[in-house]
Amino acid sequence: MKLLPLALISLLFFIFSIPGTNALRYLLAVILLVFSIYNCYSIGFDKVRIILSNKYSRGFFLGLLILTVYILVHSIFISHEMYWSLKEFKGHWLTPVLFLFLGILLAIISQRKTLFTPSSLITAIFLGMFAHILYLDIVALKALYTFDNLISRYGGLTGSPVLANYLTNILIAFTFAELISRHRINVRTLQFSNFFLIIILFILLFSQVVEGMRHGVISLFFLGIAVIYFYYYQNKRLPKKTKIFTSIAIFLLLISPLIYSFKFDSRWATLIQTIPIALDTETNKFWQDRSQKIPKLPDGRQVSVSNYERMAWIYKGLEYITKTPIGLGFGRNAFGHSIQLNEGLDSARGRHSHSSIIDLTLGIGVLGLILWLVILWYLLTLFLKFFIKSPNFYSISGFMLISGFFFRSLVDSNMRDHIFQQFFLLLGVIIVLLLYEKLTRKNESS
Repeated sequence: MKLLPLALISLLFFIFSIPGTNALRYLLAVILLVFSIYNCYSIGFDKVRIILSNKYSRGFFLGLLILTVYILVHSIFISHEMYWSLKEFKGHWLTPVLFLFLGILLAIISQRKTLFTPSSLITAIFLGMFAHILYLDIVALKALYTFDNLISRYGGLTGSPVLANYLTNILIAFTFAELISRHRINVRTLQFSNFFLIIILFILLFSQVVEGMRHGVISLFFLGIAVIYFYYYQNKRLPKKTKIFTSIAIFLLLISPLIYSFKFDSRWATLIQTIPIALDTETNKFWQDRSQKIPKLPDGRQVSVSNYERMAWIYKGLEYITKTPIGLGFGRNAFGHSIQLNEGLDSARGRHSHSSIIDLTLGIGVLGLILWLVILWYLLTLFLKFFIKSPNFYSISGFMLISGFFFRSLVDSNMRDHIFQQFFLLLGVIIVLLLYEKLTRKNESS
């Protein structure tokens, strides 16, 4: 019976990324929420109070409360369609926030260490996501063996390489956070041996190649910089030459998928040429209506649709923001509503700009964007501050989770649906475990 909660948690993180499983996802979430509330009641709410009254968590919760109230007020009084915006607020803001509190409660229960420990909680979460990557790699290897050709832009059970790639990057961040914390403070969080952890890392890097996501491999580049910083900063356990050599090896390892992408993804070659074409949104209308002719490069070839649309959408999104800086209402498809209002194209209502930051700003305005960025900045500085004082898995993984999510939000639509829910759930778990780690160290030293 003790394994049942962990099995449900792992299953939830596995189900998150499978299309058409909303009912099962919410059923699992409700079961875990009821289970969490009951166990918090059984052990008393002192542990909950410790977290809620902590000065570090208060800043985060206050910022989240202010932003939530702002979105609600904006939806009622400013949105151009109140009922649409309120529906979006309920489903795509309040629901992720509830997942955040589920993560907080699960992390609090783990402190009891009778049902499960913090380490087993993180491991269960990791395995739930890793199952997708393992399946994806097995299919790719089978195809390589059978057809002598490596498949690309494959998403496995997620049905999309984008969704699979989100998991890959999160797991790579967690794997390096674990390797660094083991090296620096000799503490194990993920319950795998060092050898198996290295095997997992190479499985994850191979999946980057199979998924073929440019934003994913660019994210790895920046992740590599963060990993080197966390490995190198005030690390007195190794000679300087060894640290330099290891840092170079880590960086080369993490940019290898980017090098592969540059070599085999033809979209890179025409990226620069596509920019002026994408920015000429008056001459070329393909960005708003795919029935129009696909624009052509100077040499007569058609543009890469992915290159063209993303740049054109971001450009038009920025233009619409300058026209309506107060926002037109919270919603995943605020960009589509903007096209409808500005271009008179009713069929655009369901579209997004492939940039969550653009969609968010179009929805709740520049002030809403500032509030969101302040929350993210507060969390990043909090994780970094905790790392500097005492490096551990939670401070490192939390920083890389937040920074990676923000970077992807610039060029991907990740602040929506199950992706946003999963992010908030992970965030709730990591924040609480980080604060408990600090309290534990404080009690041991006093």
